[in-house]
Amino acid sequence: MVEDKSLKFKYWDHTGTVLDLIKKWKPRNCKTHKQYQNSLYQYLDQRLKKVNVTKEYGDGRIRGDIALDRKLMVEIKVNFDTTAKFQRAIGQIEGYIENNWAVIVVICGRRDKNLVKQLRDKYEGTSLWEETFGVVEKGLK
Repeated sequence: MVEDKSLKFKYWDHTGTVLDLIKKWKPRNCKTHKQYQNSLYQYLDQRLKKVNVTKEYGDGRIRGDIALDRKLMVEIKVNFDTTAKFQRAIGQIEGYIENNWAVIVVICGRRDKNLVKQLRDKYEGTSLWEETFGVVEKGLK
């Protein structure tokens, strides 16, 4: 919960709050997508008591790793190191955005730094970047 005393009311910056939490998350002994997903789900669920945190969220065409209050989707990418994985990620992100979801992509394990840069560049500087989109890198580089 973020409080701005000049406004005299409390508001929740869901993307910013969750980005900050994910940056502090320390996955331990995770190697597979499922292990990273379980670890991050437990971490967020324990810290966001007033938020509905759902693992393996699905609704119509939307499928995601972790959903928060049906507003924010956390998509985990493990070993983000091929063009095919990049293209799949873009397709998923676009689907979330079309359905009015904010998106955080968490990149774990190996990664191709050029693909990560392309992912950031696609959305950075747009209205999406600050309010409804973020990328966090964890683990190996």
